[in-house]
Order: sequence, then C-alpha cells, then structure tokens
Amino acid sequence: MKIFAEKGIAETGMLLPFGEFRPFSMLAAAKPAPFEKEKLILNAEERLAGEFRILKATDYMRFFRDGNRSVYEEVYFDRRSAVFDLLLGEWAQGEGRFADKLAEGVWHILEETTWVLPAHIRDGGERCPLTPEFGDKIRTVDLFSAATAALLGFVCHFARARLDAVSPFICERIEYETERRVLRPFLERDDHRWMGLDGGKVNNWNPWIVSNILTCAAFCVRGGGLREKLVGKALRVLDCFTDSYHPDGGCDEGPVYWTAAGASFFDALEIIYDLTGGKIDVFGEPLVRRMGEYILNVHIAGDCFIPFADARTHLQLEYAMVARFGRRTGSRPLEQFGRSTYRRANAPRQSANHPYRSVANLLDIPEPAEPPREAENIWLDGIQVMALRQAGGLYLAAKAGHNGENHNHNDAGNFVVYFGEEPLVIDAGVETYRRQTFDGAKRYEIWTMRSAYHNLPDINGFEQRQGAEYAARAVAYDGAARSLSMELQGAYPAEAGIVRFVRVVRMKDSCAEITDRLSLSNPGEVVFNILLLGKPEVLRAGEALLGGGRVLRYDETLSACVEKIPLTDPKLRGDFAAENLYRLRLSAKQVRETVFVMTVA
Repeated sequence: MKIFAEKGIAETGMLLPFGEFRPFSMLAAAKPAPFEKEKLILNAEERLAGEFRILKATDYMRFFRDGNRSVYEEVYFDRRSAVFDLLLGEWAQGEGRFADKLAEGVWHILEETTWVLPAHIRDGGERCPLTPEFGDKIRTVDLFSAATAALLGFVCHFARARLDAVSPFICERIEYETERRVLRPFLERDDHRWMGLDGGKVNNWNPWIVSNILTCAAFCVRGGGLREKLVGKALRVLDCFTDSYHPDGGCDEGPVYWTAAGASFFDALEIIYDLTGGKIDVFGEPLVRRMGEYILNVHIAGDCFIPFADARTHLQLEYAMVARFGRRTGSRPLEQFGRSTYRRANAPRQSANHPYRSVANLLDIPEPAEPPREAENIWLDGIQVMALRQAGGLYLAAKAGHNGENHNHNDAGNFVVYFGEEPLVIDAGVETYRRQTFDGAKRYEIWTMRSAYHNLPDINGFEQRQGAEYAARAVAYDGAARSLSMELQGAYPAEAGIVRFVRVVRMKDSCAEITDRLSLSNPGEVVFNILLLGKPEVLRAGEALLGGGRVLRYDETLSACVEKIPLTDPKLRGDFAAENLYRLRLSAKQVRETVFVMTVA
C-alpha cells in the first residue's frame, strides 16, 4: 500500500516556513524531566574527560582486506555518541560548559573524508579499500551518513548560539556539508537500491535513512524550495517501504530490525507531522498501527522477543517510543505495553543514529500502566510467523516463509521454545557483523545462518539452501487447534530426495509438540538438529533433560549425540552469557516413509 499516493498527499504548500517549524509539536514538555537532565549532564561530563580518537585509513581498509568492520566502526560511532552526549548536556544545562568540546567533536566529523562506512562504499559495484567518493563525486547515501547529517542538524538547532560564540562558521559549515554529502545525492539519484524507486526489494534502510534526511531538512534547510523537494521525494520513497508490507504489519527482518524499520517509519511520520504543522497525518492508517503492534505480537516475556532473522537473545527497546507509537496510532495494547515496560532506571542511552526519536523520548516519559493482556495465539500470515503462549509460561513460536527474506537465515520451518524468559530450544541469532555476513552465498557458510544449526533436519546429508525459491509453505494455521502445518520439501534441494515433508507445530495440553511426516524417494538418513542453550542430559532412549527441569521427548528409535558449540564470537557470548551452546542431534537411518514426534514440556 502506497499510503501517501493513495491518500493523494502532496508536499507542495503543506510545509511550514523554516521559522515556524517547531519540533515535537504534539509533546507537552519542552525540556527533559529533572531526573533525565541529571543523566544528560553526567553523560556530557564523562565526555569532557575523554579524547576524540583518530579514524585511521588503515582501519578503514581492514574491511576490504580482512573483512573486519568493527575496529573502524567503534571509533566512528563513539565520535558521534560523544557529540550527542555533549550536545544534550549543553541543552540540559545551558551554561556553555560543553561548547568547546562539542565544537571539537563536530569539527572532527566535518573533516572526515566520508561519512559512509567502508562496508557500504562501492564504486562500479566493487568494494574499495579507500573511498573513491570525495569533493563533487559523492554518490552514496548510507544509513550512517544520513544519521550523521541528522545529528549535525540537531547541533545546529540546539547549540547554534553556543557554537557561534566559538566560531560563526561551524553551523554554516554543517549546512554546507550536509547538503553536499547527503541531501543533494538523495535528490539527484533515484538508483539507490534502498529507495525502492526501481521496484526492487527494500528493508530498514529505507525509513531509517529517510527519517534522518527529514530531520536534517527540518533543521538545516532554510530555503522552502529545497525543503519541498526533499519532503516530496521522501514521501515517494517511504511509499516504496509501505508497499512492501503485508497488511498484517509483520517485519520479516525480525524484532531487532523493527527498531530501525517500523520504528523508523514512525519517526519519519512524526517529523512529517511537525514539518507540516499536522497537515500530513497518517497515524490513523491501519497498516501503521499494525506495524507498531508487530513488536507486541512477537514479545515472549521480559526483554525476550522471537529471535528469528538477525536477532539477539535479549532486546532493550525504547519503550517511551513504543508507548508513543501506540498512543498516536490509537493502539491501546501497544501503548500499555510501552508504558508498563518503561523503566527510567534502565532506559537505553540516547542513540545518535536516531536523534529525533531519542530527544522525543526525553520529552515524553510514559506514565505507568498495567501491562496489556497479551494474545495467546498470534498468526502473521504475511511473514508466516506463529506464536502460542500458555498461562503457565510455556511459549512456542514457528515460522514458514522462504530463504530470501531480509536478514535471512536458512531457517524455513524453524521453531523455538521458551519457558517465561528462559530459552529452551533456541535460535542462535547472528555473530558480530563482518564482510562475510553480507557477502552473498558466503553468508551461508557462517554456522549461525545454516539450517543445520537451527531446529531443522539434515536429510540425506543436505541442508536447506538460500534464495526465495527455497521455501516452507504454510499449509494451514488453525487457531482453535493452536497449530501450524508447513510443507518443508521446497526448502531443500532436489538432491535431498524428499517426496514430502510436512511439519506440524502446535501447543498441546501443557507441551510444545512438533510432528514431522517424511517421505523420501529412497531409504536415507535423517538427522534432526535441536539447538540448546544448556547442555542436555540424555536420560534414556527418547528422553533428554533440558534447563529448568524441562524434558524433551522424542522417538526412542532415534540415536542421540550432543555436540558442544564453542562461542568464539564476543557478541554471541554476551548475548547468551555463556561460553558454549549445544546441539542435540537425533539420527535415523534407512528412512523411507515415517512420522517423528517430539515434545518439550
């Protein structure tokens, strides 16, 4: 659905003049609450004692040479976080204490050759060891060049007088560089893949970049003609994002990337509302509300969310934003979810990558509320994800879909089981990003991306393959029976020799039950892989003890072995607070046609 086009919305004549624009127009507060002010000043004081580290060309080249992107990005992002901390501290205190240090950080950013990460630079389709984009040759607008422009826009808005006292040219330079590096390339090119104007597939890049370009336009662009062009194109690009969504609002990138996808789309709508003085208001659209409700629909318990796609075990959401999303779209359950879950003591630190949202969160502290009654049955037919919960705490989620989704893993037909916040049968998520993570077929050489390390079988030695043509077709979802039936044959290559493979995942009594009906063209071997956080104890044939006293039962004819998976990646070790994961492998030989049943209770 192209929301803006279908509603006949055009930007011409709808924008407020630069001098009349007021950010956060629907929020009552103009300054952060006292407890937030104290935190902002403390954060800024920490930055006063620190130094801005150098961004090295050799670190930039590491991505091209050995695939490492973390070393360069750590310094890059810390620089921007420091500038945001100093800016917010100055805004909160207003005494000029942080102005010099802020000016120093801003100047470092302005002097960078490029604001585009090495992982995102291409010239003629090839990655380059050092950027070929400089001067008037800038072609690329990526996530973080746009975020940098938005951050500097906030610097102009909140600290112009303070910086003018340091030098009258800092804000002038900001306006020059943001237009040269981000706004003009955005206007002049329609072939950025993330825009979707060529009809191609889009993801979180689309609304994340656009929300930050709109922020920069709001704070840095004085001329009405350029502002109208930027907002007009932004609406066309955002329509490509909503047009890619199923009416259920499901995010195929998973909960982690919802914070940059659906949530960034919401950011963009808030900025557009403010830029037009409320003349463009699409918060009442059902699709927008459902985009927000997605994050409630995939909530398990505590800070655990369904870990499909590039995911994490625990997700610290910006619950002030979640509550505001619910309030503005008229979703009472979503607003209650945000309000009941918000805790000021552990609210996330402000993000320089989403500055408009971050400041709105400081001005819009949710009032406490009772949590909503979360649905026992969830079925998102667009992304083919089912979730079932029991009053006692047992939680079961499964997905059909295909292996060409955004941030895809080869996991069509996968399932997870939790008991409250305790993961029993798990999805590993994703390791620290490096070049291989987004390098075509090489991505699926990474173990966390392979079906053999999801809760799926190897059949005759074959795993699932990547690509949208490899899919698990949802045959039937039955809400009354609390079950999802999927045909998994199409997720495997023809060489696996599968005639039929139907998996039924359901909640039965007080257990999660998975039933696999297999027919092979010739007798062969099937190995069921079950990924676990804790080491299982095989008690006897057909029974293994999991964490928390839970028991996995399976066909006693299957032979079982337990493999330890050392977590060498620091991100995964941190996510799971563990040194190892475990894979239970259940094998059967000479299988032709059979039914396997396993339960977790």
